[in-house]
Amino acid sequence: MTLIVWSFQCALVFLVPAVFGWILLRRVVREQDLSVLVPGSVVAGFAGLMTLINELRYWLEFGPATWFAYKLLIAATLALLIGTRAPRSRPLLRPDVRAPWKIALALAGAAVTAVYFGIPASAGFLNDAWWGHLPIAQQIQTVERFPLTHPFALDDPLYYHFGPDILAATWSHLLDMSVARGFALNIMVFSAMTFLLGFALALRISKRFWAALFAGCLVVVGGNLRFLNLIGADLSNPAARLRVFNSQTIQGLLQMVFTPSHAVGIPVTLLVLLMLRPFLARPSWLLATALGLLLGAVSLCAEWYFLPLLVTVVIILALRFWQGTGRRHLAMWIAVPVVAVAVGLYNNTYVAGMLAHFWMRTPTLASHAHARWMITALDWDHNTADINASDVNTSGLRAKSVRPDHYVPPPSPVAPFGEAIESYVPQTWTPPAIVPLRLNLRHFGYVPSWESAGSNDSTWVPTWGWAFLSELFPVLGFGLPFGLWLWQRTRDPQVLALMILTIVSTIPPLLFDWGFRSTDFLRFFTGAFSFAAVLAGLLIGWLLAHFKTSFRLSGGIIAGFGLANAAGLGILGLMPATLETAKNVSTKGLSLSQVAQESKLAHVPPAASPSSAPTRTAIDTGITQEAAFQKLAQDLDHVLFPLTQGRDRAIVIVPPEQLPPLVVFPEWMKLAAMSHLLLPVGWYWNDSPYTTYYRYAVLTLNSQAVAGVGARWVIVTNLWGYEPPAAVTAALGDHRRFVPAATLKAGGYYLVVYRIYN
Repeated sequence: MTLIVWSFQCALVFLVPAVFGWILLRRVVREQDLSVLVPGSVVAGFAGLMTLINELRYWLEFGPATWFAYKLLIAATLALLIGTRAPRSRPLLRPDVRAPWKIALALAGAAVTAVYFGIPASAGFLNDAWWGHLPIAQQIQTVERFPLTHPFALDDPLYYHFGPDILAATWSHLLDMSVARGFALNIMVFSAMTFLLGFALALRISKRFWAALFAGCLVVVGGNLRFLNLIGADLSNPAARLRVFNSQTIQGLLQMVFTPSHAVGIPVTLLVLLMLRPFLARPSWLLATALGLLLGAVSLCAEWYFLPLLVTVVIILALRFWQGTGRRHLAMWIAVPVVAVAVGLYNNTYVAGMLAHFWMRTPTLASHAHARWMITALDWDHNTADINASDVNTSGLRAKSVRPDHYVPPPSPVAPFGEAIESYVPQTWTPPAIVPLRLNLRHFGYVPSWESAGSNDSTWVPTWGWAFLSELFPVLGFGLPFGLWLWQRTRDPQVLALMILTIVSTIPPLLFDWGFRSTDFLRFFTGAFSFAAVLAGLLIGWLLAHFKTSFRLSGGIIAGFGLANAAGLGILGLMPATLETAKNVSTKGLSLSQVAQESKLAHVPPAASPSSAPTRTAIDTGITQEAAFQKLAQDLDHVLFPLTQGRDRAIVIVPPEQLPPLVVFPEWMKLAAMSHLLLPVGWYWNDSPYTTYYRYAVLTLNSQAVAGVGARWVIVTNLWGYEPPAAVTAALGDHRRFVPAATLKAGGYYLVVYRIYN
């Protein structure tokens, strides 16, 4: 009976959005091509669900918002059925793809795509999801209302593209699965839809089956010439094997599909392109609104798709106006970007970050923490207080009433903790700085590299070097010139849109310098690569359609080069330790070069530790550390989540070398994602007031530091073979302040939870 109920619930979860998308495409877009309708209805339906939940979460908690969003989708479906005219023509496949073997091949391509990406995703390879999207998705489930806060700076608002996180959180909630599995489901569903939409777009432009098939393949697994690096590569090292096919500049689609923003952003973008031609041919107010809403929803997925797509739509509509075509529809044309921008600004993404600062007025992490520890120090620990009640700056918080006779002056003028933070002054949060954005004159001829992303240093790669040129060809290097030639011959607006998207997406990484954040511009290259992949597929199909042997051979070579990386990674993925290395890169936030260096150092005996180093213990247990981590994290979730709903902050006692400032996220941060914990640490692991508070809290459980981070729980574990320092042990012995709440065990590993009381 339970299986029947769960199956019925799955049908509702997936069919309600898909039916809404189908009715939208049939009744509003007037679409009759099944190759567009099938994947388009899934993408449009879930894009609508994603946007609805985002808007409703500003007013409702997650559960009511989710089910109310489904009710609104059902109501919108009924409204479209009643209020719009049914199309006369029934859905059909285009003549170019009606043969049964062609249908089977296209569906097999979608199924293989889902499996190709779904198996690693289900095994835990989620790229950057562990360190950004996963904790955000869990915050989406647990926070009472939007707006969200940054997962690692809990007093600052989040300006981010969390649309895929909304979907993963929704599927996790409705299907009773972990958020990580929700993301894996995200990747499986949307990668298959990306293949089918790339197939449909190329089929509509070229009317050639093979062009459509190769376009669909290249959109999801488009490669480059890096496979030639196999010559002389160290194939005995898993990290070295992966570096052959993975890049530190463009980052091909094989890697980026595991990033939720890309997995959801590309199919929504392709659907906008497919809807653009019917809108230009038969504009209507309903279609203009639908197109604007879908375009605005892209801002929830990724800014580097939203901005080029918005520019593309504006340019194409402006060209139509300049050519004098349909000027009577000018108001409808203007409505599309206006609706898109309005939705994009309200989404509270990075696009709206500067404007949102003026209406949200959120105090900063520094001012909150500063006020918290000063106020709490007066009430909690008079022996370590080093401030006067008149010095408290509440920054909008109301101080507790403190009787003068309750205040005891500190025994020394400045406590050690005071020395550490006296140089920090609470600062007012400011919008993301635009001043560092400038023309790339200092590094002209170079593009940023992912090698140092996450630090304050930037690395640059020459555009004329093999590392960069090997990634341009064949997809971008051949696809863009062919698109220009094809548009001159056909004047197809969708070919023009693909060209503009590709060109606009290459401008930021090539021409702009944004300091250490220049690496963020490389995300635009991923979009350029995706859009050029459709053009490259059209080129392959055009070459294969010619009778000349040399043309067909050229098309086969380009196809082989474009798909070599996918085949190579598929083979390498079956080799021992390859997937484990890929997960290590993903979950630790490291680069492949760092992992390769780690593997070399693993064979070097470690230096003798000084006597003052923290105590490490060897744990003799029948369970692996990773398995124990998974079990204890799950058990911790079961203990704390019913009490806190994921809204209380916690301190995890960890080795000093794993405390900020650090370049990458340490392994223990996964507790935040897996246990619905809020871990209050500072921006990008740089030194800051918050990281200072957190560091002192972990090393000493100093009362001011604990108050500064606003923690209510302490987690102590031997998962890292680390014994707490004496100051922490002594503090935890005071059961007036730290009360043991739960002790969890897995083999020889343990995890103890303490509740903090003032």
